[in-house]
Amino acid sequence: MGRDDELHALRVLVTNACNGVGGALLVQGDPGVGKTTLLAQAVAESIGVRVLRITGYEVESALAFAALQQLGRALGRFVDELPAKQRDAVRVAAGLADGRPPEQALIGLATLSLLARAGEDEPVLLVVDDAQHLDTESLAALGFVARRLSAESVALAFAARDDEAVENALAGVPRLRLGGLGAAAGSALVDAVTGGLLDPSVVADLVRELDGN
Repeated sequence: MGRDDELHALRVLVTNACNGVGGALLVQGDPGVGKTTLLAQAVAESIGVRVLRITGYEVESALAFAALQQLGRALGRFVDELPAKQRDAVRVAAGLADGRPPEQALIGLATLSLLARAGEDEPVLLVVDDAQHLDTESLAALGFVARRLSAESVALAFAARDDEAVENALAGVPRLRLGGLGAAAGSALVDAVTGGLLDPSVVADLVRELDGN
């Protein structure tokens, strides 16, 4: 409720991917403002689309490529189809082979290749939540991918708090600023959750206390 414009932007992103036009979008906002909920609604509406997820965990933010490894099960079967250098880089990054740390650009290319290949079978929506907690290497690779999506059936949706590392890594990616709900939308949401059982004055107090979150 109260997020029609924001949902429309995500719907367009996914619809474009279904039509072979890839793209990315970064949803930004304060903690608790509803970024995760907005992405979840977009996922729920994405019929006929393969949804992949990456979640940033602060405890893993210092582990190189930890976030990208979350894609392993979903995209691992395509690794053998990659060009040799990309394939070897992925295996080293995933801890499946020994070697020097792979070049960042090579991992970015490999990630783009894997997502594009998956999109050949069915459109892909990759949702990246809490991007501010991604490890540096994964965030850089995903930023590389986001700036290069064009003729792939892939949509990439990020959610993040305001964060300098995210701003830098996702430079050039379209932004969607998520503010707090207005009073009317907030009241409608409280009524929906409570079944309209609360007195209007109580609802108003709750909306005021929540301050749009």
